[in-house]
Amino acid sequence: MLGRSWRLFGGSLRSFSSVVASSADLIALIKEGQADVALDFLEDDSSPRPDDWDTTDAYGSTALTLASRGGHLALCRAILPHVPPSVLNQANMFGSTALMCASASGHGEICRTLLAAGADVNVK
Repeated sequence: MLGRSWRLFGGSLRSFSSVVASSADLIALIKEGQADVALDFLEDDSSPRPDDWDTTDAYGSTALTLASRGGHLALCRAILPHVPPSVLNQANMFGSTALMCASASGHGEICRTLLAAGADVNVK
């Protein structure tokens, strides 16, 4: 599992807890195309969980929104147990929620997963 993290850190392996300390770190991983590393971190029971799930990128997108838009079903499923309803339905600066991003990108299974978790189809 940790073998994949070397791509981020110039060849030096570090524990996930020293690499992913916040949702901003997860956002950076997803945006860098390394959703697999973010997923490994969240699936590692010994890693601490971020407590700042409402953190966004410059466009107001959360880690959940980016994972949903990118089609990362397993990552969405790993994030969902940790996010409060306010983050589940949080819109970015374009007015799009994770559900809207998944839908617009054609990710039906992610849409079903978000709806099962309580995503609101009526968020404006």
